[in-house]
Amino acid sequence: MNGRPTGRARRIRRRGYRHAVLTDARERPLVYADTVSIIPAHPGGSVGLAGAAFAPGVLEELSHGLPTLCVHSAHRLRLILRGVRLSFHAGEQRQPEGGWHVQAAVGTYRNLDAP
Repeated sequence: MNGRPTGRARRIRRRGYRHAVLTDARERPLVYADTVSIIPAHPGGSVGLAGAAFAPGVLEELSHGLPTLCVHSAHRLRLILRGVRLSFHAGEQRQPEGGWHVQAAVGTYRNLDAP
């Protein structure tokens, strides 16, 4: 079969971004991440962050869930994730400015839009 996926599997693609900025719906920066990985499923999927710096107060918001999170990379809006919920798995370090640095975070989202 030509080595090509058929049916629904063709629409599901992993996406990865380097040096990404995650913002809320009002475009306020919440997270700077070295790497963002998105693995779509139907209807939601999973998200992973590596080397992420969080603005003050954002860790609590993301662990409880945010309605909308926008992924920007190379100064362009790449994805809009809705219903994001993250958990933090490695290297939480408080920054002197009040934010946090996390080596690894993973989570889920309910819906994905690509502008």
